[in-house]
Amino acid sequence: MKLRCVFSDMVACVTFQQVIHTFQHMARGPCKIRLTPTHIHFLVLSTSATDASSIWASLKQSALFSSYTIESAHENNEILLEVSLDLFHRALKTVNAASEMKMVLTKVNDIPMIGLRMSMMTASGVKRPVAQNIPVSLYGADEIALHQPPMLPLPEVNIYMPHIKSFRTVVDRMKSLSDRLMLSANQNGELTLKVETRMASVRTSYSGLENPQWKEGQMPNNSTQLSEFKTAVIDVKRFSRFLGGQYITTNPNRILLSIAPEKSVILFLLLDHCTVTFHLPVLADG
Repeated sequence: MKLRCVFSDMVACVTFQQVIHTFQHMARGPCKIRLTPTHIHFLVLSTSATDASSIWASLKQSALFSSYTIESAHENNEILLEVSLDLFHRALKTVNAASEMKMVLTKVNDIPMIGLRMSMMTASGVKRPVAQNIPVSLYGADEIALHQPPMLPLPEVNIYMPHIKSFRTVVDRMKSLSDRLMLSANQNGELTLKVETRMASVRTSYSGLENPQWKEGQMPNNSTQLSEFKTAVIDVKRFSRFLGGQYITTNPNRILLSIAPEKSVILFLLLDHCTVTFHLPVLADG
């Protein structure tokens, strides 16, 4: 098994760092990384009985690397590994100070590692090599097909979220009132947030939003009137955590919200080189 990736430039290094940071901020638990000849796939599935949320993303390797070598026993030449997001994020904190970086699969005392090999520029202009190793767990070739993102239900509403800065402020205020957030939207560009307590009911509405197609040109599964609202109740803290990710705050107008009532809420962070998908189950009795 062999993996050697040379980042094309520091923009690519920072892009990779920000994806890891976004996952580390939103997810709880280790991250599975599946490497193929064309893509790098990230996946975190919750292992908690009370939390069925999941997050995943795919990046084209050509968008990150100037040189990319992968060799494995898998029939499609794929590698699947699992890594601690906290450790990976910590190791990547020095990326901004690096002038070059490559990533390799290696072993230290027979323990598989992702090795980061960076060149740092000293104050005198001399390159100084820096090496960091992050322990990983490797999966066998016959196990790769078992670790895939969940199938997404066809939503009944697809709507772009409003400007994220003010939207996040509203969500954070509602988070202080209740653990449950009611999301309602329609195919007429309208979105409503609502929380209820014993003492009060707080509601915020938006209009004039866009309703794009579903993936692969499909329209949402909505046979009713465009103005009819579809509603789902979700955990407001997990929703707020998604909105607080680094990529969210730096790409504020590229978030798609999909609602499949009684099933799930799906959030898509649309980036230049990838789409980060965050899947939230609806709460019982919602």
